[in-house]
This record gives sequence, structure tokens and C-alpha cells, in this order.
Amino acid sequence: MSRLLLVLLIGFATALHGGQRSQEPIGEQEDMGALPTADRQQLEGWLRALAASWNTPRLSDYLDPDLPDRQRLLGAIEDQVPPDAELRILSVGPVRVLDEERAPGVITRVVRVSVRLQVQGSADNGGLERRESRQDLVVRWTRRVPQ
Repeated sequence: MSRLLLVLLIGFATALHGGQRSQEPIGEQEDMGALPTADRQQLEGWLRALAASWNTPRLSDYLDPDLPDRQRLLGAIEDQVPPDAELRILSVGPVRVLDEERAPGVITRVVRVSVRLQVQGSADNGGLERRESRQDLVVRWTRRVPQ
């Protein structure tokens, strides 16, 4: 069974109330190869599950326990995001493998994935407000493999 831990998720907290801003990667690294199709499908499924857990207590299950300011992020979402706000994955763009480590029975990959998101929630005027953003997320993915 795959287990993914999110390393960087800060953009989600500001997507609804903060303005959109472009994030460009710092320093280009050489590609380590394409992610196999089955792995990419697992990653996309995990991202959709993450989006479904956003703005719920289940979000903490997706965050790395060592994520800097983890509690601050969860508190900001709880305090600043309307309870009815939902996060949707509109598209998953390129996935770059940044690092890969293999041990007996385990593969750990660090990947950067570009995601187009939409946050939808109640507006102050009683209507519906939608905001889109593009985020580059860094995900640490640990997967068990047969020996």
C-alpha cells in the first residue's frame, strides 16, 4: 500500500482569502526520469483524496508530522477558511522526480507536482466565490514493493 506524506502544503491555506501568486521553482534540477503511469495514477488519486480532506480534521493525516508550522497551517485553515469551503483539483500537470531512494521492500520518492486548484465557498454577499490557483507541491511518497 502506498503512503504519501505531503512536505509542502502552505498554498492551500491562502488560496481562498489570499491573492493568487505565481510560484516558480528555485533552481532547476535534472529530471530523474518519468514517473510510471501506474504511479502517476496513484499520485493523482492521493491528491484527490487530499483535496477531499481539506478543511476537515482528516487533513492532518496527510501532513508530514515534521512539516514546519504544521499546527499553524491547520489552525489558519480552521480560523480563516469558511466551514463550507471546498478544494477541488482541476488538473494535475507535470510530475518531476526530485529524489529517489531504494531500500529492501521500499521505494521513497520526492516528487514535485504542478496542480491547478479551485477553492469554492460562500462569499460575503451570500453568493458563491471561486478562486483558482496553480501550486507546485513537493510530496514525499513511500511505497512498499515486493522483494
